Amino acid sequence: MLLLAALLLAGCQALERLGEEDASEVNYRVQIHLTDDRQEAETVRARAETWLGNLPASERPAGASDQLDAVVTWQQPYYRVRIGAFPSREAAEEWLPTIRSEFSDAFVVRARPDGDSS
Repeated sequence: MLLLAALLLAGCQALERLGEEDASEVNYRVQIHLTDDRQEAETVRARAETWLGNLPASERPAGASDQLDAVVTWQQPYYRVRIGAFPSREAAEEWLPTIRSEFSDAFVVRARPDGDSS
């Protein structure tokens, strides 16, 4: 019985650790497109990169990074086109109105540094 209790406790602790995330392992991105067509995703990514590169400083949120990029990630069954990474949800949300001016369906997502959703 004592062994069973110890195993149960160890299992619960392991599950608890799985739920904990190091802040350096999570960031935020703004998702601008979702498709099952890789070529379409790449086309939207290229459009977003061009748009970001041409965006005047006056249209960027105050203190915003100039180092934003657009990435395509795959999470079955869709390709996701995202802009970021942002260090916090607040930073991503500061950019949201600017991004929506070009990509109206944009929304903030939590993501790992490799781009995958968490």
